[in-house]
Amino acid sequence: DWSSDVCSSDLALLDNLQRQTISQFELIYIDTFYEQNRQRFDSYLPGLKFIVKHVPIHEEHRYWFDKGYTYISSAKNTGILHADGEICVTCDDAEFFPEDILERYWKHYKTGHYMLGMYDRMKTIVTQNGLPSYPLRGEIYRNDTRFRHLAGKNLLHHTTGDWAYAGTSFSLNDALELNGFNERMDGCKSLEDCDFGNRLRILGRKFVLDIH
Repeated sequence: DWSSDVCSSDLALLDNLQRQTISQFELIYIDTFYEQNRQRFDSYLPGLKFIVKHVPIHEEHRYWFDKGYTYISSAKNTGILHADGEICVTCDDAEFFPEDILERYWKHYKTGHYMLGMYDRMKTIVTQNGLPSYPLRGEIYRNDTRFRHLAGKNLLHHTTGDWAYAGTSFSLNDALELNGFNERMDGCKSLEDCDFGNRLRILGRKFVLDIH
């Protein structure tokens, strides 16, 4: 949840990414309301330091979308189809993250580990001119159970695919080898991320939790 003072989730996301310490990345924004949002969203793009691809759900991945159900795997597979980078990171448009988070994903990837983002939730958020102020401030609480496994450490290297949710990272090559996310899990909010994480584990991939 977030304050009604935030002007829009997608604009806040773009502002957050513009603050990142690296600029060699692309954002693929899969938009449920692509036709309605296209003109407004495109007006946000001039001056950004990174590439943005604003796309609708792919025509061949619309089964659950057209039935009006949740289509998380289908949306992520649409993103994979449009990706040109080496490593992919998933996120929602209502997430806020540290300014060095993409740099951390890349650093861990170069050591052979896929970083899994952990999160705090915010009941309220302090804004300025309709956007979140940085560093983030507000009424924050923690309910991500993965923090418990750190046991006071800053990093935890592991091979637990079940923890691959909320900010999963993976290489584009691995995503293509696994044929993407399992769209049979769409139609409801289920464990598509954990399924994908466990298939990465079967490939022999390693993960890391980073408290920062």
